[in-house]
Amino acid sequence: MTCYTYKTKGTCSQRVEVILDGTIIKEAKIIGGCYGNLQGIANLVQGMEAEEVIRRVKGIRCGFKTTSCPDQLACALEGALALKDQNPDIKVVVITMGPPPAESMLRECLAMGADE
Repeated sequence: MTCYTYKTKGTCSQRVEVILDGTIIKEAKIIGGCYGNLQGIANLVQGMEAEEVIRRVKGIRCGFKTTSCPDQLACALEGALALKDQNPDIKVVVITMGPPPAESMLRECLAMGADE
């Protein structure tokens, strides 16, 4: 499993979190932005090949902006795939400095394959 967090640029959303099982998207979360739309996108891409999602959403623009939340999702997926390719033997360690409710995200990452 590859867990990857991407800080978005040029959109209302603040970050994208993706978990890949090989090249399949196990989970995608887009934090910030238009909650309903982004929750819908995240649910739609679950189970899809990352490359197919990139092909479909890369380059989508939001109004006058040069990017969009779907385009930023494509950037996050490209980063996750590059991380996976560059480090096939990578060990995934998850940590948090967040409030107590963040512990549930740690447990979720461990359940999805994080090493520590």
